[in-house]
Amino acid sequence: MRKKGFAVLAGCALSAAGAVFLNVKAIPGSPPAGQVAAAKTEKTTGPVPAYHSRAPRKPLPATLPWEQFAGNSYAENGYFLASRIRELLYQQPCYCFCDHSLGHGSLLDCYTKPDKHAAICQTCLMETFFVDEEARAGKTAAEIRKEIIRGDWKRVNLAKYAAPPRL
Repeated sequence: MRKKGFAVLAGCALSAAGAVFLNVKAIPGSPPAGQVAAAKTEKTTGPVPAYHSRAPRKPLPATLPWEQFAGNSYAENGYFLASRIRELLYQQPCYCFCDHSLGHGSLLDCYTKPDKHAAICQTCLMETFFVDEEARAGKTAAEIRKEIIRGDWKRVNLAKYAAPPRL
């Protein structure tokens, strides 16, 4: 279990390595290495993490219940939103590079696996908040993916997610 926890932290640290000059208010419960945000969007030229280019053909797994993250409003919001936008998350890359460190196939895996990875990874949470916001603006999975690859998710206003979700 310690090795898996270390792999999760290492994956988040690697995702932040390219964002040394970027900085955002820390999410309680997330490791300091995951503190990334950007003042402006930059074009990404590096490798793109794993994702699925099309909607799933089979039913998707359920996300872990958001209620189990009481006390961490960012994780509560992330898991709550993830449960509602699973098909979109299935089609998005995760820039904490958990595809390498944990074998995840897309951003959705961060919310469905028992490792509870998204609860401790600010990158996963910020991307999920971004996907939800863009979906509510009427964008498709492919359009959202282009924006994620470009780095637009780094501009998410985390203050909107500081309170637990309202049903």
